[in-house]
Amino acid sequence: FLYESAGSVVILVLLFKLKLKPGGLFLTWLFLYNLMRFFLEQLRIGSVIHWGIRVNGVISLVLVVIALVWYIKYVQPNSQNS
Repeated sequence: FLYESAGSVVILVLLFKLKLKPGGLFLTWLFLYNLMRFFLEQLRIGSVIHWGIRVNGVISLVLVVIALVWYIKYVQPNSQNS
C-alpha cells in the first residue's frame, strides 16, 4: 500500500509537470500507472497465479501496450500538426 501510494504521488507530480493535452494526459497516466502496478505485483505475496503467470501483472502489461499503441496511433500524429 505504501509503495503504491508513493508511486501514485510521483506519477501525479510528473503529470502536472508535463502539461499534456487531455488525451495524452490520460494515456500517459494509463501507461505509467500500469507499469508501476506490474512491478508492484511482482512484490506481492498472495497474487493469483495461473500456469505460473501472475494474472494482475499480465493485465497491467496488456494495458501498458494498449496505452502505447493508442498514444502512437492517435495522439502523437496530432501533435505534429500543431
